[in-house]
Amino acid sequence: MTRYQAIDTPGTNIANIRPRGRHARPTRGDFAVHEKQEANRVVTASHGEFLACRREQEAKKRKVEAEGEGKPEGRPDQKGELKVNVSVHRNLNFSRGVIFELGLKKHTESELVEELSEQKVCAARRISMKRDGKLIPTQHVILTFSTTELPRSIKAGYLSCPVEQYISNPVGCFKCQIFGHSQQACKGSKICAKCSISGQDSADCISDDAKFRNCQGPHPAFSRSCPQWALEKRF
Repeated sequence: MTRYQAIDTPGTNIANIRPRGRHARPTRGDFAVHEKQEANRVVTASHGEFLACRREQEAKKRKVEAEGEGKPEGRPDQKGELKVNVSVHRNLNFSRGVIFELGLKKHTESELVEELSEQKVCAARRISMKRDGKLIPTQHVILTFSTTELPRSIKAGYLSCPVEQYISNPVGCFKCQIFGHSQQACKGSKICAKCSISGQDSADCISDDAKFRNCQGPHPAFSRSCPQWALEKRF
């Protein structure tokens, strides 16, 4: 089973190592000057073979994947000028799926977690829909599993519930109205979400003509009918 650990180094970089699911933060040193060559040397020496390196745009982090057992949690690891502390990664050691079962609609989220804990379910969130201004719970439940491998189904009493991969809605920026990053990480200019005029807040918009900058369609940026939104959802 694939597990991840993270080597968080100074500046804006992080290295995620599998398979032990650890997270590491630096105590001193400057990773920016080492780049890929130093990352390769450090990771290979302490955790195993260096497989890949990629940067996450929003978090401004550097990730590497490698094979190896990793260091025990809480034990510092120092190679060259880099010194890190290892801990469990908060996100990469979990998977999320959706079940659709009317027979479980009466059960609360905490009851579902308790009943399904032996099947590695650690969290549950029921999807609600808004109707006439009220939130109505549905039979759709998002389950979080404490494993990177999503099960095909789960057993709930005599029910066998197929599990489908959960795909979250695309991340959209409320500042520049572009998909792929949040407002906190945005480096672009403010764009009106309704008419796409530069420098204007959507709350102050008085235009009768809606326009979305990503697809140039006659709708606001938050419209679910946007073809670009549907495309991002598929990815």
